[in-house]
Amino acid sequence: MSVLEFGGIDLRPRVVFWTPAGAVVVLIDPTTVVSGSAIFPMIGAVPYALDVDPATGAPNVRLDFPTGPFLLPISFGGGQGGSLDIPGLGPSTYEVVIGPPQIPEDQLASTWSLMSFGLQSYWPVILLGAGVVFLMMRRR
Repeated sequence: MSVLEFGGIDLRPRVVFWTPAGAVVVLIDPTTVVSGSAIFPMIGAVPYALDVDPATGAPNVRLDFPTGPFLLPISFGGGQGGSLDIPGLGPSTYEVVIGPPQIPEDQLASTWSLMSFGLQSYWPVILLGAGVVFLMMRRR
């Protein structure tokens, strides 16, 4: 039995990101007090570490994605979360919950909803590229 299990219930924390495409639940799997893995749907395990901004002294969670680090601000104030701008998805809020969250299936983001919503900002570029390829093919 894991330290974070009690009576067969998984008490590991989760971060629920409420995006316009739906709720994304990220499982936090700590290996030490200040580091571990954040397990994202579709992406898999991403290493994380608690970090402090040297300029402001504000605490952050640094997620080490293959494309580069992403800082998630920590709020110790009146709530357990905050808001941030997720690249490709736009403004989102997040909250920290202990154990599995009780979210109805229809409110969870699916692979398709995340991909289609994330690509919305890139559709003009994709259509422009397809148009250029079409025109190049016609010239032949």
